[in-house]
Amino acid sequence: MGAEGAGGGGLQLNQVDAEGGIHVRPDAGFVVKTRDVASGMKVFMNIVSNEHVEKPHMKSFADIEGEQGCRVPLSIGTPVEDFDKKGEPCVTYDLVANPEVVEECGKEPNFKETVIHLCLSALAQKYKVELDTRYKIPKMKYKGNVVQVQRL
Repeated sequence: MGAEGAGGGGLQLNQVDAEGGIHVRPDAGFVVKTRDVASGMKVFMNIVSNEHVEKPHMKSFADIEGEQGCRVPLSIGTPVEDFDKKGEPCVTYDLVANPEVVEECGKEPNFKETVIHLCLSALAQKYKVELDTRYKIPKMKYKGNVVQVQRL
């Protein structure tokens, strides 16, 4: 891993900091558009990737005897206020997954749907928002000007 400066603020990308975290600029993946059920505001989830996020893996669930499931680690960014193409306010969230996850989503529609529902519930849990489970996938790799730097 090379030491690449992020420019400004002395923030170092791709270098582990004192707390064991790392700042990265993820790669754009795909976008999911839904709505906040309470406010009706549009919500965009940017599903982005970085190799510093753990790969998905099979995991046994102790509470369900003999059951296995696939655990897909995600890093969830902070909400960013933005505007949609009509100029109406919306909120975007960056969800960082391992590159293998985004790649697999491109090949396997069922896996993509599972990942999208996982992202919807992860956001709901972290930010206490209720998101509509009906969604659209706009033809864009990222909603926003530049992929946000994330601390993993």
